[in-house]
Amino acid sequence: MMCIKSQSDINQSDEECEKLIYESVVDMCNTEWQKTRDIENKATGIVGFVGVIFSLTVASLSTLIASADAVTKEKIFSATFLLILIFLILVFFTSSILCGLIALNVRDWWFLKADDFTKYCVENKPAKKGNL
Repeated sequence: MMCIKSQSDINQSDEECEKLIYESVVDMCNTEWQKTRDIENKATGIVGFVGVIFSLTVASLSTLIASADAVTKEKIFSATFLLILIFLILVFFTSSILCGLIALNVRDWWFLKADDFTKYCVENKPAKKGNL
């Protein structure tokens, strides 16, 4: 026996389907925006934290350079290992700040947008047949 659906049943199932698709698209859009906000928050935290540590390190080094104690200067700045270590620390701090700033420059990645999807659905919606 064949099941014949009325036009109201078809319209109701279309509305349910469209509502489900709409909710899915909105959830996907919200998820993508949340991911972008999370990345920005993490990058901002890294840049801020490393910036403070970098500032304290440079201030400490400038204090050592300007100090009147010649013995301390000679011990720190005559040792090649310590000079290389200070240089590497400053390079790594600078590179982490730059990487954080690059992470803040988030590109627009393609993801399913609600307007594009509804436009696609309207253009490709199958023609409804007569009363079934």
